[in-house]
Amino acid sequence: MVHTLKHIALRVWGTVLIGGLACLWLLPILGSGLNLTWVFVPVLLLSLFTFFFLGWILNHLALFLADRHIQEAATWERLGSSKEAGKAYEKALALFDSFLISPRKKQLESGRLMSRLTRFYLARADKRHYSEAFIVSYLNSHPDDHEVAESWLRQVRSGEGLAPEHHDTAARVGEALKNNRSVQQLLARLYLSENRMDFPALQTYRLATRGRGQAARAMADDLARLFLKDGRADEWALQLYLQATSENSRRQEFLNGIAACVHWIPETGRNRRLIKLGRRLLEGIDPGRLEMMRVGFTPPKPPEPPVKRSRFPGGMVRAICKAFTIVGEIFTNLSLSALSLITDVFHQIRLSSLTRPFLKWTAAALLATGVVVLIVNTASHLVQSPAPQDDPATPVEKIVADRFSLQVAAYLKKKHAEKYAAELKALGIDAYWVETTRRNKLWYLVRVSHFPDKAAARAYGVALRKKGLIDDFYVANYDPG
Repeated sequence: MVHTLKHIALRVWGTVLIGGLACLWLLPILGSGLNLTWVFVPVLLLSLFTFFFLGWILNHLALFLADRHIQEAATWERLGSSKEAGKAYEKALALFDSFLISPRKKQLESGRLMSRLTRFYLARADKRHYSEAFIVSYLNSHPDDHEVAESWLRQVRSGEGLAPEHHDTAARVGEALKNNRSVQQLLARLYLSENRMDFPALQTYRLATRGRGQAARAMADDLARLFLKDGRADEWALQLYLQATSENSRRQEFLNGIAACVHWIPETGRNRRLIKLGRRLLEGIDPGRLEMMRVGFTPPKPPEPPVKRSRFPGGMVRAICKAFTIVGEIFTNLSLSALSLITDVFHQIRLSSLTRPFLKWTAAALLATGVVVLIVNTASHLVQSPAPQDDPATPVEKIVADRFSLQVAAYLKKKHAEKYAAELKALGIDAYWVETTRRNKLWYLVRVSHFPDKAAARAYGVALRKKGLIDDFYVANYDPG
């Protein structure tokens, strides 16, 4: 906003100076044959021409100087002097930040400089805070630049991993470059190093494990281990466990996951081949042993809901936000100017010898009035007798005789259980969550309602599943939590 005001102010003063001199030279020539009533017409036209001509001159001058600095920086880069190249790039950037160039021209022409400067920072061995911040800022506005995105992700992976403030940038890059296998695999490796199992990470894992290459197979094997650690037992997990079992000698831990998946996943035309393979691997194992193998795994849970997108196009949303920002800055500047004017007026009044006694006696009268009001209010409060307070009602413990409930999901993170229970409650389902410990892990179980017998609970669960409100369930003992 300040940049825009300075640029307009420069052009206005230039128009007044140059246009005024031009008018003083032109009006005597036109005065003999021009009616005085229409004198303002050539003055207005000449002022408008001068205003726009000054903008054109300033824009081209700033862009010409910026191009020279960019060419100088490229020359220093080829010669291997990164310090001198950085200084040249900073000079070009300072021109774009100055008030010589118009905001619209800056928005149109700054992309080339931002791209080159980002690649310059990525090529440097000594990373500094401002260069990292510049790269992240560029990726936030250009997440589809696959060269910059891939180079940045490689450097992040070879370093200390993603910083907390860079997770949104990585997700934006992954969303923009869904078809770039290298970017998706780099992102997946970063998410795997943090054991992430949230919705964006799962989407990235799906994209990274597609195909038949060595990198995809290695990714699938590591992802199967992460699913085992999380106790996941769904169709995707079964596919990964089977693949890892065929390519890995450590079969027992993957067989445990296969036993859980085969037990809980309903057979369909799509997954019939996978379930048959799983049952073939489990042939000959005692049912009691299979039950022990399933301990620690959870039934398939509904997928995390995708982030709701705005119905308005992204450009329209950004334009509306930018308009609100400009209006807010204008309002702030006007408020500060008005406040400054009021302060100056009050200062002048306070220093005046005529108004000083009046202000002094007015302040004394207001102070005395306030003291009297406080004394009267305190005295009236002391005179009033306190109203008798009713004894607090003793809470009545709610007794539930029903013995059974429906378990519809289990999570290792409390926030996921709270979120899913809240979604079910929003659908009118009596959902709640409880804590339990299994195999030295703290689980958060999402359950639905309570029932007098298993038949009633099972009927209710089947009805919810037919309506598509839950994916699966099993009957558990009721625990109010």
